[in-house]
Amino acid sequence: MTESPEKPAHGSAPPPDPSASLRGNASGSTSPVQGATSGPGAPVKPGGSDGLDEPVALDERGELEEDEGFLAEMPRLFMIPAGIVALCVGVFVLFGLIASEGKSAHDYVEEIRSARSNQRWQAAFELSRVLIRDSKSKQDPNIGPEVATLLGEFSGEEPLVRRYLVLALEEIGDPATSPALAGALADADTEVRLYAARALGRLKAPGAGASLLPLLEDEDPALRKMALHSLGRLGDPRAAESMRPRLEDPVEDVRWNAALALALLDDASGTETLSKMMDEAYLSRVEGILEDQKVEARINAVRAAWRLREPSLRAAVESLSRTDTNLRVRDVALKAIAEWP
Repeated sequence: MTESPEKPAHGSAPPPDPSASLRGNASGSTSPVQGATSGPGAPVKPGGSDGLDEPVALDERGELEEDEGFLAEMPRLFMIPAGIVALCVGVFVLFGLIASEGKSAHDYVEEIRSARSNQRWQAAFELSRVLIRDSKSKQDPNIGPEVATLLGEFSGEEPLVRRYLVLALEEIGDPATSPALAGALADADTEVRLYAARALGRLKAPGAGASLLPLLEDEDPALRKMALHSLGRLGDPRAAESMRPRLEDPVEDVRWNAALALALLDDASGTETLSKMMDEAYLSRVEGILEDQKVEARINAVRAAWRLREPSLRAAVESLSRTDTNLRVRDVALKAIAEWP
């Protein structure tokens, strides 16, 4: 673990470290090895679900659905499990370790401020839990600014608290809190930076791209990948020039993520990389890659090729639709070819 939280109060146990599913090592595991994302390991969602059981969705215009289709499925290589906090919720529900009935998001904000050091992370976790299960809490116009202010108050101390606060801001989804998240990109804790980069991509606040661009040069591959993901989601084609050098990144899955993110910007600079991602023989030579990661790579590359309508990739998609060894890959490829002009 990159951060060992203080020992919890007697009778309680810590929730899973929120960093645990943001990183992958060369073998594809999701253990949060500090600075180690050098292999193809794009961590899968907690609980073993990769979210790819359903075929790609096409809307009535023959386009891949942007919100819940293409954008929701293609970035699976980007290590961003949307249900990370839900895993934590399940742990506490199972063991009944923290009684939170009746407390509001505002209550937890005050508890974080007033609690002892070894209890603040628990309150921060519960805050993120309340925001996930109670949609009305997120609609309160005051909760976003309150949590953003609280994040600033804890800068430089208690990284686990800050991680949960960033998760809370992401769940609130208020673009007005983006300055606080942009500030968190300079946090001393790498995991806080990862969550902040992810949240900025989700909030899609004006100007967020400029704060993410420096991460493309970060020494940590996880941060480079997360920056690529969020820049792709932001959809500003002006970022493409800064993203293209990552197609030559020394880390394999950073290159993959660069090609996919550029495709989201309708930039075909990553065509060669996408072609490799659809090649089963090539993927089999990638050290440490797992079978489900090979499947994800091919599916995501097919979606990217479809979005780009790149003629040089059509033959590869057609081949996958006929001969791929995985039924899901064939299904996605068939749908792409059926809707290809």
